[in-house]
Amino acid sequence: MPLTNILVVNYKHKPGGYSLRLQMKIQAYLEQGWTVHYIAVKPYPYKHKRLIPHILPLPFKRHDTPWFWASFFLLCPLFTLYIGKKVQPKLISVFSPPYAWICGLLKKFYKIPIVVFLRTIPNESLYSYKQASWANKIEHQLNEKGIELADAAIANSNTVLKSTREKYARLTKKAGVLPNHLPDISIDRKKAREFLNTIFGIQEKHFVIATTGRFHKGKNIEILFSTLSRIESERIKLLLLGDGEEVEELKSLAKEMQQDSRVIFSGWRNDVTSLLPGTDLFILPSLKEGMSNSLLEAMACEVPCFVSDIPENQEVISRHDQRFPPHDAERLAHMIKRSMEEKYYYEQICRRTKEDADRFRFDWKARVVKAVQPLIKK
Repeated sequence: MPLTNILVVNYKHKPGGYSLRLQMKIQAYLEQGWTVHYIAVKPYPYKHKRLIPHILPLPFKRHDTPWFWASFFLLCPLFTLYIGKKVQPKLISVFSPPYAWICGLLKKFYKIPIVVFLRTIPNESLYSYKQASWANKIEHQLNEKGIELADAAIANSNTVLKSTREKYARLTKKAGVLPNHLPDISIDRKKAREFLNTIFGIQEKHFVIATTGRFHKGKNIEILFSTLSRIESERIKLLLLGDGEEVEELKSLAKEMQQDSRVIFSGWRNDVTSLLPGTDLFILPSLKEGMSNSLLEAMACEVPCFVSDIPENQEVISRHDQRFPPHDAERLAHMIKRSMEEKYYYEQICRRTKEDADRFRFDWKARVVKAVQPLIKK
């Protein structure tokens, strides 16, 4: 069997759904017997005998400064060309268009095909809101050039594919959709509830609302505090399982709105799926998404879900009565009150969430392999 080398470029592993999905993609390639070479500024926290790191040596402790990014995008294309010449990959597989741009020289000189996985709408301002305008313009150009270089693009939702096509006219016609899937999770509600009690002091009488992820402007967590202020019940607890650049601001806001006694900030946890089955309701209030891994995890844990009524979430939660306008705290409060007070309504949203979940039970890694195999250089 001929050796198949795959090249992946992603600057580092970070907590969150993006890196988790990248790890799954790499595992899919490894399970085919392929060798995966990756370029990063630090090794990923997982190993395999056919997973080969190539570390770009940059003298920066922080990886979020303009100096770091300027150096990374200046040097990484040359480093990628050097590594690519050595390992002769048969496919370049990246998770966003700027990484395709980085691989442009390698593609030009060695005719190696590139597949881009689109995880969010490229250059969406809600994800890059702290960037200066000049940085957004550069990112837009990198996205445009990366999309132009790609031989194929695979989006995780119809919304992401449609929005990317509208924003970047040169998106390859060889584009398709591969949605995220539900992870296999062992569910023990009683144990999870006991776990919540031990860690956070949550009692059986409490009605626990959870949301998870990396909290930034686009996650719209503020609406949850406004919603809580409209619900008088002492039973309610809001559990924020995650971290992010807005956490300190959110803590201050919760205190300012006198909701801090009802809100629990857990920080980043790697055992979210052990905790979620013990909660009563999951809410995803995002203003923008790709296809939310957090939402799919909650559905896999059989927690009933309410989501903001945006196109990305409409693809996952099909019933209108489980969705709310992203800024309508009054409607969301009404939905939560019904869940707490009306047993039939609560059982109904549990059943409907489970029905939606069944649409996302499939072998994601097998579909990844099927999608990229035709591109592999012979």
